[in-house]
Amino acid sequence: DKLDSNDEKIQVIFDLGGGTFDVSVLRLSKGVFEVLATGGHTALGGDDIDRIIVKWIREQIPHIVLSASDQQTLLNLARSSKEQLSNLDHLDFEFKNFNFSLNT
Repeated sequence: DKLDSNDEKIQVIFDLGGGTFDVSVLRLSKGVFEVLATGGHTALGGDDIDRIIVKWIREQIPHIVLSASDQQTLLNLARSSKEQLSNLDHLDFEFKNFNFSLNT
């Protein structure tokens, strides 16, 4: 959304960093950003979400043995999928000839 210089808007920003999850509430008014509140959880972050996605995929294909290289590929795929879901509502992907879907 474009903000007209005379508009006022309240925005909530979610930042899922590598090791933290932060939320900020901002007021945008007359072209100026004002932080109204901020908070976070230092033990929950993007790395945790990556591991949850990996665990979920592994649960879908428990009979498949993964090499160390496969495990790294899976972690990279989980991270990439999470990042793509920042801009998408739905994502389909493949790993080891199995199809998966994630939704936000």
